[in-house]
Amino acid sequence: MAVPDSALAEAVTDLLAAAAPQVLVNHCRRTYQFGWALGKRRGWKVDRETLYICATLHDLGLTERYDGPAGFEVQGAAAAESFLIEQGCPPERATLVKDAIALHLDGVAAVNDPRPEVVLTAMGTGLDTHGFRVDEIDPRLLDKVVENWPRLGFREWLRRACFDQAERKPESRVAWWVNGGYMGPDIGNPPFTE
Repeated sequence: MAVPDSALAEAVTDLLAAAAPQVLVNHCRRTYQFGWALGKRRGWKVDRETLYICATLHDLGLTERYDGPAGFEVQGAAAAESFLIEQGCPPERATLVKDAIALHLDGVAAVNDPRPEVVLTAMGTGLDTHGFRVDEIDPRLLDKVVENWPRLGFREWLRRACFDQAERKPESRVAWWVNGGYMGPDIGNPPFTE
């Protein structure tokens, strides 16, 4: 699926590309594709541009530019909200994006949120990182998404990034994931070739 054709989507794409390594850019693009496919399968009414923004910016806090003292999902959520408001985005939409980013590591809160873009950001992320709900996606689509947005060693990159976050931010949600054993060498063993 193509990127939404709007000035805001282009600005979001450029923001991530300027801040993140390609391995993270590709993960965010896969998150969008998988989230959209999961929403379509459920027949949900989803604002495609909003989902794209949520998915594209959900790991902004893992970049050096947007890192800070709080957990990366909190840092990224605040940075994304500020950026969107600067771009003239309505405050309620900027808040939705902030919430999707802040909640994407909290599987229970995110998937029970009434806003589909929040739910699908978490689901798309979970599919790409841990293989959650992979059985709900046509294998041909999985292959096509990974072909278009290669993993580039994402599993190991993410593992290192999360361990770094957990060490520097022991009170963060990602520290809970790391200390709970959820970020081991296989990171859930998603069905992707690295």
